[in-house]
Amino acid sequence: MRRDKIGIATSLFKENDFDPIKTVEFALANKISIVQLYLNPQLEYDSAQLADLHTLFEENQLTMLVHSPHYLNKAVLDGHHTAALSKLFPARSKRYVVVHFDEKCSMQEALKSAEDLNRAGFSIALENFYQGRTEKDLLENINNYITLIRLAAERKIDLVPVIDFPRLFIEHFAGCAPAFLTKLLLHGISLANRDIILHMIDTKDAKLRREDWVPIGEGIIPYGEIFEMLEEYRFNILSAILEFEDVSLGEKSLSYFSN
Repeated sequence: MRRDKIGIATSLFKENDFDPIKTVEFALANKISIVQLYLNPQLEYDSAQLADLHTLFEENQLTMLVHSPHYLNKAVLDGHHTAALSKLFPARSKRYVVVHFDEKCSMQEALKSAEDLNRAGFSIALENFYQGRTEKDLLENINNYITLIRLAAERKIDLVPVIDFPRLFIEHFAGCAPAFLTKLLLHGISLANRDIILHMIDTKDAKLRREDWVPIGEGIIPYGEIFEMLEEYRFNILSAILEFEDVSLGEKSLSYFSN
């Protein structure tokens, strides 16, 4: 994984209320050109800060992704929310909006919401997400997630998968063999022939408690094997976002990636 593909999220500054300015300053100091903002209600209703961030990203030629707090369903189409998104993105940039997959939403509603987001000028970055707690729930979720991605590809919907690998390694799914699930997920997604985005943390324990998080490469997530799988399936990785909630873990993780 090349260093120029690495991005950071405002979650690094969770203790500073996900401060986007501090995040951008950290990115610039560490020669990172990709930043994922979190559009929480505080930022959504702060018109002045939306305008300042728009200008800051344009002036520094940074790539912006915006993580919405919504799932991929009709709720994400709220007029005020989409207006705030429009104010944030730099001109002439690809406007990737990260949303969670909603396993409780019908396939038809999800596809309609994706098409409507495209019509509003946004590209969807759909993150794997599991609300159910059983292995049966997980397997159904993965199947539906892959199906949605493939149907979106068939319909020419502008949608890319966002893969959060650590979710597959959480304790209550251990019986499903996380390494196998990872390959199953990647194989299914590969059939849609889509670029991908990664969300990354590492942990020393399958409970995935925040206090157990460690820098990339020092935990139980087998990133070496995962990157080999990504090469095997010839995925083009648009970006890999460090989503730690501690700036020091983000900083220490940068050394894992080659220039």
